[in-house]
Amino acid sequence: MVDWAESLENLNYWAVLIGAIAPFVVGFLWYSKGAFLTRWAKETGISEKQMNDPSGMPAMFGGTLVLNLIASFVLGLLMYQTEGSVDGILFGASVGLAFGATALGTHYLFARKSMELFAIDAGNTILSLAVMGFVHGMIN
Repeated sequence: MVDWAESLENLNYWAVLIGAIAPFVVGFLWYSKGAFLTRWAKETGISEKQMNDPSGMPAMFGGTLVLNLIASFVLGLLMYQTEGSVDGILFGASVGLAFGATALGTHYLFARKSMELFAIDAGNTILSLAVMGFVHGMIN
């Protein structure tokens, strides 16, 4: 069982911050033109014009940072006794698969979204949490 008070007391806030920034790097690479951007855009129905419209960017990136901070904070609390980068990667990937991908899958099934879109977004979620776990494992 997690000792929340001890976990909170020992939480490394640098790991929380760096862990929250890491999914931006993963997302940039994952959704770049060389990776899944074209397929993702087709599956979501988002046009190139919409993608290049800067008007909503501050809210998207600011909101994403807040959500990433929450995820990194809780992951850090849960990982309190996890040691090392490999354990961190495995822990983060497990959380990404068990909670992130399954939640996305449930929403995508009811929204009747394609399994291709699910695979792209779930893959990004799992990888982002694995990298976040790596950061926490290395810094803790």
